[in-house]
Amino acid sequence: MPSLHSQTNLASYTPGSTYWGRNNYTEYIAGNMPLIISAPHGGDDYPSELPNRTNTSTYTVTTDPDLWTANLARAIRTACSNRYGRYPHVIICNVDRAKVDCNREIIEGAQNNTNTQTVWKEFHAYINIARQQVSNTYGRGLYIDLHGHGHPIQKNEIGYDLSDSDMFKTTFSTTDDNESTIHALSERSRQSFTDVVRGELSLGSILEKRGYPCVPSVSSPNPGVSNGVTNAYFNGGYNTQTYGTSLANGGTIDAIQIECNYTNVRAKSSTSSYSEDVAVRANFASNLVLSLEEYFKYHLEMTLNTQATPPPSVNSFSDKTILEDGFTSTSSITLASASNTFWGESSDPNIVDASGFIFGGSGTSRNLVVRPRANAYGSNVIVMVYQQATNGGVGTDWYFLTVNPVNDAPIFSSVADRTINPGVSLAIPATATDVEGATLGYSLVSGPVGCAVNPSTGTVTWRPTIAQSGAAYPMVIRATESGVGGLSSDLSFQTTVNPATAPQVTPSWVAGAGGSSSPQLQLSMSGQVGPDYTVWASEDLVNWVNLTTTTPTVSPYVWADPNAAKFLKRFYQVKLGP
Repeated sequence: MPSLHSQTNLASYTPGSTYWGRNNYTEYIAGNMPLIISAPHGGDDYPSELPNRTNTSTYTVTTDPDLWTANLARAIRTACSNRYGRYPHVIICNVDRAKVDCNREIIEGAQNNTNTQTVWKEFHAYINIARQQVSNTYGRGLYIDLHGHGHPIQKNEIGYDLSDSDMFKTTFSTTDDNESTIHALSERSRQSFTDVVRGELSLGSILEKRGYPCVPSVSSPNPGVSNGVTNAYFNGGYNTQTYGTSLANGGTIDAIQIECNYTNVRAKSSTSSYSEDVAVRANFASNLVLSLEEYFKYHLEMTLNTQATPPPSVNSFSDKTILEDGFTSTSSITLASASNTFWGESSDPNIVDASGFIFGGSGTSRNLVVRPRANAYGSNVIVMVYQQATNGGVGTDWYFLTVNPVNDAPIFSSVADRTINPGVSLAIPATATDVEGATLGYSLVSGPVGCAVNPSTGTVTWRPTIAQSGAAYPMVIRATESGVGGLSSDLSFQTTVNPATAPQVTPSWVAGAGGSSSPQLQLSMSGQVGPDYTVWASEDLVNWVNLTTTTPTVSPYVWADPNAAKFLKRFYQVKLGP
C-alpha cells in the first residue's frame, strides 16, 4: 500500500484507495465527497516500540478507547459508497489510545517520543490533505470527528464546542456562534444559530427522527440535569477546535464532533455477537448518511453528492404563507448560467407534490410558482430548489411554506339521472364528504310529493304513484356542515317516470289446486314491473270486491281464483297502483 511519505501532491491520492502511515499506524482512505470522517480513538494496535502515555504535573492522560469507532468510520464510508458510488475521506488512527491520542495537542497526545509524534503528525497530515482536497474541489464541506462515550444516558452527543453553560441558554449569543466550530455553516444557513444547533433541522433532530436519540436536539436541547448535577456531555475537542470554522479560525470546512453512544449505534449490546454488531453499525451508518444528506441541503446550500463546487445561490427566498387551494407569489430565480438545470422538491408530497412546481422564464432569469395539492394544508413545508451546473456541482436554496386551511363546502358524489316505471321504489345514496371531517346533515330542497331524505345518511327514497307517471321530476338534496355557520352544498339530479300502461290480461281455466275437482280461473297479466297489481271481482259490474294486491317483480304475473267455479258469472278487472 502507498505510504504518506510517497505522496507528493493531492492528485496522487485516488478516491477509494487506502494510504498508510509508518507501520500502518495511521490510515487514510481517500475520498471524492465534501465529507471527512476521522476516528482518532478507535485503534487497538499496541506496538511495543511506542511507550504508554503517562500522567504529568500538567495534565492527566485519558487512555480509554472509543470502541468500534474505527469500524463505524468504515461503515459510514460503505454507506456512502452504496448510496452514491462515491466516498467520504476517512482518517483512522490504528494505535491504541494508551499509546497516542490524536485528539489532543501533540505534547499531551504523543508526549516526547519521536515515533509516537510521527503517528500523531501523520494522522493530522491526512486530515489536512483531505481538507485541502475538499476545499479545492467543493469550496466547502464538513468534517466529523467520530468518538464513543461511556455515559449512562444512551444518546449521541453532537459537539459544536459550546460549553455546558452555553447549552442551557434559551437563545445562543453572537459570541457563541462566532466561537463554534460551525460558524461558516451558520453564516450560510438561512436559520438562526440556535435553530442550526438544536432546531427541527439540526443534525441531532434529523438523526433523532431516524430513531437515534441525540443531544442537542428539539427533544433534548441541553444535556439535562440528574440529582442536581448536569449530565455528562462531550462538546468537542482538539480536532474540531483546530479544524472548525470559528471566527478566529476562518475557513469553509465546518467541524462537528459526534460522541456515539454504545447500544444500537456502535454495537447491539455488551453481549451481542460480532455479526449482530456489524449489522447495527451498518444501520446507523446508513441513517447518518441520510441525515447528512438532509443537513447539507439545509445548511451548506449544496448536496452531499455534489460532484464539484456548487453554483452560486439561486436566490435568498422568503418564507411564504398562503391559503388552502391557492398558490404562491412568483419567486425569482437567477441561474449562474443559462445552461444550468434546476428543479424543485417538497418535504411533504402530500401537500406539495412534483406537479406543484411551476417553473417559468428563460435564460438565467427564471421563476417559480408553487401550487399545493387540492384541499391540502400544513405548516413548515420545505420547498427546496436545486441548481446543477454542467460540471456536476449542485447547489440548494429553500424556504418554509405554510398553507393555512380554508373551510371547504361538502362534496357530493355524482348521481346520474334515471328513468323508472311508476311504482318502483327508489333508494339513492346521495352522500357527501367533508374535507375537514365535519358531521353532515341532509335535507330535501325540492322534489316530488312523497320524496324523502334520510337526514343522517343522505339516502333519497321515493315511490312514484300512477298519478305521477309520464313526467320528469327534478330533485335537489342539500348537505350542511354541523355547527354555526356550517357550509352547505346542493346536489341536483332528475328522475323521469315512464307513462303507466294498462296490463294485458289473459284468462284461462286450470285444474283445481290439491286435486280439487273444481277448476280455477287463472289470470295472466303482462305489463310494467313496478306498479301494484290489484285484482277486483264483481257479479254485476256495480259492486266490486278486492281479491288481491301484489307488486310483481316479473312479467307476466299469474294469479288464480280458486273460487271462480262457485259463481254463475264473475267479472274481473286489474287496477295499477299506488
